[in-house]
Amino acid sequence: MNQAHTERLPLKPVIQDVNQWPLTKTTSERKEFKAQVRTRTLNALKRNFQDSSEFYELLKNVIYLEKIRLTQNPWKTDKQSEALFWADIKAQMLELEKQNNHTSDHHLEGILTQIINHYLQEILSRFEPRAYRFAQRILPYFYGGLLKSAPGRRIQKFWRSKDSIYDRFIFYGDIERLRALSSVGPLIVLPNHQTNLDSPTIGYGIDLLGLPAMTYGAGINLFTLPWLSKKMNQLGAYKVDRRKKNAIYLEVLKSYSSVCLARGVHSLFFPEGTRSRSGTLINKLKLGLLGTAVQTQKDYVLDEGKKNKPVIIVPVSINYSFTLEAESLIDQHLKKQGREQYIKEASVTATSYRLLSILFSHRYTKPEIHIAFGEPTDIFGNKLDASGRSLDVQGNFINREEYFRRGNDHVHDDQRDSVYAQDLGQIVQKGLHDNKVVLSSNIVALVAFRMLRASFPKLDLYELLRLPLEDVTWEWDDFLDACQRTIDHVRIKASQGNCILSTQLDRSTTAIASHGVKHLGIYNSKRALLRSSDGKLRSESLLLLHFYANQMEAYVDNV
Repeated sequence: MNQAHTERLPLKPVIQDVNQWPLTKTTSERKEFKAQVRTRTLNALKRNFQDSSEFYELLKNVIYLEKIRLTQNPWKTDKQSEALFWADIKAQMLELEKQNNHTSDHHLEGILTQIINHYLQEILSRFEPRAYRFAQRILPYFYGGLLKSAPGRRIQKFWRSKDSIYDRFIFYGDIERLRALSSVGPLIVLPNHQTNLDSPTIGYGIDLLGLPAMTYGAGINLFTLPWLSKKMNQLGAYKVDRRKKNAIYLEVLKSYSSVCLARGVHSLFFPEGTRSRSGTLINKLKLGLLGTAVQTQKDYVLDEGKKNKPVIIVPVSINYSFTLEAESLIDQHLKKQGREQYIKEASVTATSYRLLSILFSHRYTKPEIHIAFGEPTDIFGNKLDASGRSLDVQGNFINREEYFRRGNDHVHDDQRDSVYAQDLGQIVQKGLHDNKVVLSSNIVALVAFRMLRASFPKLDLYELLRLPLEDVTWEWDDFLDACQRTIDHVRIKASQGNCILSTQLDRSTTAIASHGVKHLGIYNSKRALLRSSDGKLRSESLLLLHFYANQMEAYVDNV
């Protein structure tokens, strides 16, 4: 069933005054916010490390791990002052040992507070409304060029394209209910992750729907360029250093996320943690920050003024007919998986002339971005009504307090909360899977690669990828027959709620196949599929064809 949102974009902002956005208000109250994060982190660490000797060992371990990070795994983003900071912390610890004060709670807490402040200063986002408004003006031109469309309706008639950028962003889901719920409780938006384009795409998509800006974690490796680092930080990004695995840093990150949610700030993070190298959905999600959603909901329940406020979970599926870095991603995947069996394809040098020729050769295409927002739920997977109340499958009201009670009392139970976080991970995983929007390019890539495998049944994957390209063709009529069977199968899957049919599938099989071939991987240096002058289908890269076929493997049985 086609669930495309048809209301004219961009939608009116839910909160007109940007200074009233939760993220803006939190940034303006930065001193209080930092104090809340610091206090929350200290309390959590005291709960987990109750003995002073355990605290002492924790601090020693952190100093050791940070030394290893700075000496054996340095990055360009590491500041020179870091080495000095950790040298000073080590000197303070040695002085405590010398004075036999290394078991003093007061002194250890003082050192711990310094480390928390150090991490917090690095992580902190500094949202700036002016930078956000600048991005609102610039992004339409960026996506206008990428999607071959006018960057706005007002100047559409002066543009060569008959379509505006707003016609190329296709949204699915109950958008009006999502907008209403954004005023009830903090949204946690959880997209799939295919490409580096995902972050600006979901950010721009959120803006088109009139939702307030969201805070999001970005890998610190993306902050190498000073101007880009500044802009990302001003757009709500907080830094995440994935090299740091020590308990203090991880607790600061969790507390940062929890305090943001507690203050009503909408949050965005990619639960897969990294881009999919194979093209498939990543099965193992990062549960750490999902745990902060559970913690925040528990805090709401214990706060009389917020006990009816929900933390709202929204899985999101972002879908393109192209992945800009597809060649490098699938190469990394097969190198790791196949090792000596995998032989890399000869690559095409990405010169300026080559890039311009790619853009020019696809000037008549109409690429689109399809974004599906899943059913908003509470952290337990229950549906929510417009006022944020949790409902069971029969539509009856559920009291969220019951999830955190033992008998008549609310109790702290880390093991129980950990189970809730794991269950939430499964809910999000299913949401990401079921909200996949099937594009015409998904159909043709899967059909072509499966037909290829059927033609060479004795070859394993790596032998298949090494086939001479001149030996690989697809007859158009046979290809259309296979496309029809696959489309029929996908329609059944969609009717069962396991995927969403894109607006591109509202046409004949021939039109779907032609559209898919035309748009598949259009910005890659080689074409995964193209139709030659003799009417047959050919490929310039079986590697890319494999990557794009993987995006649909989980949705179609052998048909």
